[in-house]
Amino acid sequence: MEERVLDVEEMEQYVAKETNYPLFIVQTVLNTELDFLEEKGLVMDQRPEVEKGSTRIEEEDIIEYILARTIYSEVAIHSILEAEETYMLNAGLMSQKFEFTMP
Repeated sequence: MEERVLDVEEMEQYVAKETNYPLFIVQTVLNTELDFLEEKGLVMDQRPEVEKGSTRIEEEDIIEYILARTIYSEVAIHSILEAEETYMLNAGLMSQKFEFTMP
């Protein structure tokens, strides 16, 4: 089976277009999300050997992390993360949708 590779620039353009946020805002939010994932040890050069269901990330944790490090609203962050997820699902880079809900 062919492993798909994420085209970050294409994803950023897609998210900016879908959300109507400027590219620099999208890049900041997505880079901050990446920082969060790196701190949790979930981003590495190779696919980790992880048992199914062993790692759970709460959307609220990601949003709180990004809110604390950027000047953007929760609505903007939520919209950007949801568009990112849609892109990844459509590109076959994710196999299931995570539930993103606003309080």
